[in-house]
Amino acid sequence: MKPVAGPAASTRFRRFVHCSAWVVTLATTFFCSASANALEAAQPSNKAAGLVIQSPKAGQNVRDNSGVITVVLAVEDSATLPDGMLFRLLLNGKPAAPDGVSKSIELTDVHRGTYELQALIVNGDGQVLTRSAPVRFTMRQASRLNPAP
Repeated sequence: MKPVAGPAASTRFRRFVHCSAWVVTLATTFFCSASANALEAAQPSNKAAGLVIQSPKAGQNVRDNSGVITVVLAVEDSATLPDGMLFRLLLNGKPAAPDGVSKSIELTDVHRGTYELQALIVNGDGQVLTRSAPVRFTMRQASRLNPAP
């Protein structure tokens, strides 16, 4: 059998490359979307599914010279927290208070500056079940340059 040369060979090669690229694209799309869906199902939800920080509000300026702030949480889907579930507060990504069942949590020693606050619901093993949307607030404290009114 003689090898095909000329325009016919070029057309066959282009068809082969086009079909191969289509198969690779289809397989990549299928496997990547399947693995992304599996990854989303395995990770805790980052959405604010029913957990809301009512106070402080986003962008709020909190004024307290002693560095105390009260965080108020709300669970939209139920009036109480299910058995074995706890609230956890993160201040700039680090635990800010012991885990507990109270929807009102007092933080102390919060010095002047801007912070990001996020609430979590965790089970008894510490596994995160849901997260609130992060809230940024600024703690204002009197200083010699900016005395209290």
